[in-house]
Amino acid sequence: MIGYITQFDGIALDSTYGQNQVSISRVVSPSMTRILGDGMYDLDGMQSPLIQTEYSASFIDRAGNTNARALFQRLGRAGWLKAKNRAGADVMSWAKLVSIDSRQSPIYWQNQDRNPYDLKFSCRPYWYEITDTTSILTATTVRTIANNGNARSSWLTFYITSAIASTLTISIGRDSGSTYGLPLYGEALYDGTGKQQIIYSASKPEDTMLMIDCRLNNVTLNGADDYKNITLPNTQAQLGYLYPGSNRITFSTAVTGTIVYRGAYI
Repeated sequence: MIGYITQFDGIALDSTYGQNQVSISRVVSPSMTRILGDGMYDLDGMQSPLIQTEYSASFIDRAGNTNARALFQRLGRAGWLKAKNRAGADVMSWAKLVSIDSRQSPIYWQNQDRNPYDLKFSCRPYWYEITDTTSILTATTVRTIANNGNARSSWLTFYITSAIASTLTISIGRDSGSTYGLPLYGEALYDGTGKQQIIYSASKPEDTMLMIDCRLNNVTLNGADDYKNITLPNTQAQLGYLYPGSNRITFSTAVTGTIVYRGAYI
């Protein structure tokens, strides 16, 4: 849950603005609800926090409208929205500035450095940590890393510089003996099987860079597209993600390189 907004598309909103409130709304249109037989609607059919979210924030411009004008230029544009969540962590989400409401009165005209503005942003459901964490791999077959957030994080990139003889399989699973709810889509108990898998079915020499970017669904070898050599299990729709909490990543052969990742929140 967001405590207050700090920046949008490079414009600082906590130092040049006085922020006095933030409101949050999640809206599901009727077209997103599940339709039952005989034309009936199940209005509870799409209950999920993973939907587009709207954030409204009220500010008082303390910079003589300078930053307000910059925001008007960004109306309708998308950018990174940064905030503090209620746990005090710095997070960011991809968002679009969809509305600016400026209120005027004689007293505001006399004090133009105190004009109030209401900003509304439409955001993706996930909020990510604002800095990368890097885990260095040196002839590594197993690595445990933590997603400090409370949601799955696809902000996960593998950089492999070591040689691959034929096939490399990367498996991602919870580093624990249980999961929440039923074991679906690879979320089985930790027994070395039933995990997310990224299978790279090609060879490469040492000191070439294989990059697997799970967030952007991108695979390159020395900068050239190489997704054709990737295979995923039938139940896996994306390259991979980190579960909330501790994750165990295993490599079918020892690899050298780095893992770059961020925690995610909803």
